[in-house]
Amino acid sequence: MKLVNIIFLLLITNGLISCSGSENEPAWAIAEQQEEKEETTDNSSEQSQSEMTSAEYSCGAADHSKVGKMAVFTTRHHQVDGQALIIDNCTIEVSSFTYDGEGPDVLFYGGIDGDYKATGAGFALSDNINGRSYDNETLTIELNNPMVLDRMNGISVWYVDFDVSFSDGLFQ
Repeated sequence: MKLVNIIFLLLITNGLISCSGSENEPAWAIAEQQEEKEETTDNSSEQSQSEMTSAEYSCGAADHSKVGKMAVFTTRHHQVDGQALIIDNCTIEVSSFTYDGEGPDVLFYGGIDGDYKATGAGFALSDNINGRSYDNETLTIELNNPMVLDRMNGISVWYVDFDVSFSDGLFQ
């Protein structure tokens, strides 16, 4: 039963399911609605990046304004160190990553201006990374939708049970 609750929580925090209303509409549903609108309208004019909406970005492309931004982790606990680079619309590469592997329920989290709490702006970007140590390794985080980048300007190695950042940084 606990696994079902965890999966449900991850789906909610990643925007894959919602309770109600268009404000809480899952990211993939918004993207599908945008695609339907595009099919029924004439899009003969080119749009600049500043005019593009989030739904017009696609995974595999590198046209999101945050592509190329880097966050350097500030070590707080458990020797977590490294940096994160937004490679394309749906890929974040964490390099030179070091973590002692201690602490249950530790994930990469996205957030806004240092707020990584699930009750605030925070949400899970990865599966659990605890249980093994990392020593100067490179990890790849695959995002399920390019709209995730619009919901974050920072990344954290987040201890979920106690709402504690083991390390975090803002993308610049």
